[in-house]
Amino acid sequence: MKLIVADAGPLIIFGRTCGIKLIRSVVSQILVPPAVLSECIADAAKPGARAILSALESGLLTRLNTADFTDTSREILLLDPGEKEAIAAAKFYGCTVLLDEVVGRSVAKTSGIPVTGSLGILLLAKEQGIVRTIEPIIAEWKTANYYLSDKLIDDFLKRAGEKMLATLTSSAIEFQKYQQ
Repeated sequence: MKLIVADAGPLIIFGRTCGIKLIRSVVSQILVPPAVLSECIADAAKPGARAILSALESGLLTRLNTADFTDTSREILLLDPGEKEAIAAAKFYGCTVLLDEVVGRSVAKTSGIPVTGSLGILLLAKEQGIVRTIEPIIAEWKTANYYLSDKLIDDFLKRAGEKMLATLTSSAIEFQKYQQ
């Protein structure tokens, strides 16, 4: 993948855990709309904010100007400003949007915009040999209270040829012990 526009959720969880560099390892450029950036770094004390600022300063992230999203569908009203700008920018640049929110993904797909999520990035990283396993990263995300449905996680672990969610709980506990 060459170019991707990121929403806040994926940037925050990667910033909090395995790092923005992991996203950049599978894409050439990560574009970040102003509303997304604002959501990510408005409070520097929030988890991931410093990592996102650092990634911006080092050139891992590219700040965009505001993109106007003119969709007037009822679904668009349910999106936050960052999701609206991320979808608009992806449409403008003709690229994929990195988005985990269900409603935002639906709006993007309805608009003909390719969508991937945080788990999709992990799967690409595994397929390209950048990470050996994705299960420990997902366990870390669950420990950090990042919500992804159990069914979605199970599906991606199957696609990656890894353990099912039932083993994730024990992995998360082991991960916490390792961190202490």
